[in-house]
Amino acid sequence: MLAPISRGGLMAGHCRTEWWVYGPRRQPGREVQFRVALEQIIKGCGFFYSTESLAWIKVEEIGTGELAGWVRPGKIFSTGKTTRKGVENMLGAKRGSGIPIRDHGVDQRVFALKAVHSEKPDEAYHRLERLYGDVHRLELFGTKERDGWTVWGHITGSEFVERLRERGLL
Repeated sequence: MLAPISRGGLMAGHCRTEWWVYGPRRQPGREVQFRVALEQIIKGCGFFYSTESLAWIKVEEIGTGELAGWVRPGKIFSTGKTTRKGVENMLGAKRGSGIPIRDHGVDQRVFALKAVHSEKPDEAYHRLERLYGDVHRLELFGTKERDGWTVWGHITGSEFVERLRERGLL
């Protein structure tokens, strides 16, 4: 589904994509279970992997006031064959020359509470906005509307969600 979107003129010839990936899904050989390896999807959309952009470190509590900057690692139940995963990484890919980095001071580490299913931390979006500046932004499979972003995804009441319901997919 993504290849026609990215090659059909929706995305510019020189642009970047960012892909959330959960550790176990990155491993080679998992293609059978997850249908296709992420690297194949990225290449199939006309992009090339370029960097690990962000790392969302899931925490149970974040300090405020005098304790600002303090975090408590989460007691979050998650999957993992060796260790319980508490980090989701964002991999960056580019097409052509990509786009210029506008702020080289963006920290890769995002310490944030785990939210509802599939929802990513607001801080990650703010960091992407700082990193790339004022560009067109499209989020596929988004969970909520965001200022400055076009979001296609699982937003309650959206046309996308209503079509899925009509087809019995939700």
